[in-house]
Amino acid sequence: MTGATSVNLSQGNIFRANLIGNTTITFTNHPALPYTMPITLIVTQMLGNNTIYVANSVFTENVLPVISTAAGNSDILTFFSPNGGAKFIGTHAVADVII
Repeated sequence: MTGATSVNLSQGNIFRANLIGNTTITFTNHPALPYTMPITLIVTQMLGNNTIYVANSVFTENVLPVISTAAGNSDILTFFSPNGGAKFIGTHAVADVII
């Protein structure tokens, strides 16, 4: 995965992002209010040293998580949207593991 990528939430809520370049993800088709869904994003560095950005997301203290940079290592990010997909609240659930 590299570049701008859409992740269709009507197809599930657990996704894998195998990074081969810097990537920006946009979540699409979030359920309408009052519904929300947990989203899990497993991010794996295929070549190493790539970044990932999730559009319309915020993390604790508005600081983006620092993901692992070593090839083959993974991080797990989780999200939910309290407002129908307008903004996603993210957590860096698991850092720098080999799965």
